[in-house]
Amino acid sequence: MPELAALTQPSRKGISRFVSLNAAPAPAPAVPPRPQGDLTRASIEEIAQAVRTTWPTKSADNRWNRSRGARDLLHHLSQFPGETWQERWEASGFNQGGNPVSVLRSAPRERSQIGTGAACLLCLRIIQPSLEAFRSNTFLYYGQRFLAAQNDPLLEKFRAEVQATPVNPIHHGTARFDIAVALTTQGIALADLTPAAFLHYAWECRRQGLVLGARGAGSRFPGHLAWQVLHAMGHFPSHGPATLKAALLNGRLTVEELVDRYKIRNTGVRHLLIAYLERRKPELDYSTLDNLSRHLASNFWAAAIEQLAPS
Repeated sequence: MPELAALTQPSRKGISRFVSLNAAPAPAPAVPPRPQGDLTRASIEEIAQAVRTTWPTKSADNRWNRSRGARDLLHHLSQFPGETWQERWEASGFNQGGNPVSVLRSAPRERSQIGTGAACLLCLRIIQPSLEAFRSNTFLYYGQRFLAAQNDPLLEKFRAEVQATPVNPIHHGTARFDIAVALTTQGIALADLTPAAFLHYAWECRRQGLVLGARGAGSRFPGHLAWQVLHAMGHFPSHGPATLKAALLNGRLTVEELVDRYKIRNTGVRHLLIAYLERRKPELDYSTLDNLSRHLASNFWAAAIEQLAPS
């Protein structure tokens, strides 16, 4: 688990004993997690068989319904261009918010299994949905189904630690769900989930109003129990914040600090960016402000213009 760079960070309240956390999605892993092997280009029947193998059950009807739902969704996606199922998923429009797979039906006059089939494809890492796309659907027991499919000892340790936490059992399910969604939408294994990546998940859920039980955007954050367990089990650095609330309160940089991360040579441009971001700051949440500063100061200026013309 990579350690974070600094132990202290100046803030308006003085020196924090916590590291500074900047919310950022996890980078794409060199070897993506594939619990049943790489099925991103597999045939529909190969995937249907993997679904039946991954979630064995005494009921043949349940096994058939799961694989039928996956098969029906894949048949629909096969109409769209792409070499992989991910490319077809994105071309279909299902990777955008507000477009749930439930608009499809498995068969006339029968209960649709499309949602269950879609959940299985996500758990097998055949498709990586955007956060908006994932939360546009209703996947019952997704955290439980996801953990069962991964064959990941670290996830099993996390599940056991969650279950041992003396809180209302409903919070156990919420913690499993938060981790499952963060890993699914960022395309990573638990070993690759850093505090910054989980903070990104929390900020994006809050910004988009995607928190379970919340009343719209900006109402609250998800992931409190999951963060606490990840810190307690040593997955998050011991010198970092032990709770999500502490990370949110102490992990923010000033506008000047946000810009100075990228060491802009031209002082005039540096002052211009700081002034612009200060003007925009009152209307933006911190995650959006952080992303905007990164796009302008790094992607647009330091990593592009100053590389082409340093002077």
